[in-house]
Amino acid sequence: MRSKKRNGRSRLLAVGVALSVMLVACGEDAEPSGGGSETGGGTAEAATLRVALDWFPNPDHVALYYAQDNGFFDDQNLTVEFEVPSDVTAGLKLVASNRFDLSVFYQGDMFFAAQEGLPVIAVGSLVPQPLNSLMALHDSKVQGPETVKGATIGVAGLPFDGICIGGLAGDETPDERDAALDVAVAALGDDPRPRYLMGLGSPADLLEAVHRGIDLFDSVLPARVARNGQLWVPGGRLNLRNRVFLDDPGPVQDDCPCLLCRRFSRAYLAHLFRAKELLAYRLATCHNLTFTLDFMARIRASIRAGAFPAEMSELRSRAGRISGGEVAEQSA
Repeated sequence: MRSKKRNGRSRLLAVGVALSVMLVACGEDAEPSGGGSETGGGTAEAATLRVALDWFPNPDHVALYYAQDNGFFDDQNLTVEFEVPSDVTAGLKLVASNRFDLSVFYQGDMFFAAQEGLPVIAVGSLVPQPLNSLMALHDSKVQGPETVKGATIGVAGLPFDGICIGGLAGDETPDERDAALDVAVAALGDDPRPRYLMGLGSPADLLEAVHRGIDLFDSVLPARVARNGQLWVPGGRLNLRNRVFLDDPGPVQDDCPCLLCRRFSRAYLAHLFRAKELLAYRLATCHNLTFTLDFMARIRASIRAGAFPAEMSELRSRAGRISGGEVAEQSA
């Protein structure tokens, strides 16, 4: 796949990872860093391809290392170098700036790359399906899901202080995630340990997960969408990159105690985003984190007061609807 030349140099693109891992590249007549030219004797010189990983080597990267160990790159006259950047979240920009030829990254960040005009495109997928699997020896008693129905397996059967539920913040639909949570929570029964759901971060999803019996969460989503101008407010969110906010003197949210809302206007933040000032990302992130913490505090207060079921409608209204872009960003 190809894209535009910039400053006379073509660019290979970046790679996206979600729960499926993708590759991205850009450049008209794009070539790897080494050029791959032929020497006077007619032997093609091996081209060097630099690949930025999204994290330290892990199962998502098996295909890359398998190809390297089995000489597949050598067969194509390629010298492939894998590196873990000091900032593992900057893969797309490292490719766009020609510091790397390819990068492994989250699929959802390709939407933000398009918003920022980065000359990168997805060129392939490393992991077409999630790696979550239940495996057993062929001659064991476990022959399928029905065999272990009602049994405590994995982390839930070990003496940890809490129970982690993972693999439910990727590319499944909210209905699929809710159905899986209902099964998992029911299987845990009266186990008193805190239940931690990995990677869920939007207010609407947090609320639904609490409703189904989840206690703890983690996610990069509040910061990730903030860096792209998306700010959460009661009832939904604002896109500060829209022109409508260029002259808006009001705060992002009237009753918010964060630094952004107390001291700066929507117009000022919109200006910072257009100027690509780092302060924009910091202020927007502070706001989204403040909104998330306040929202969770409201949920806890409602539970303590015994009013959570009755107040679900009001809390859902405050959370707003999750957008398709946020669904794509949930592998955090």
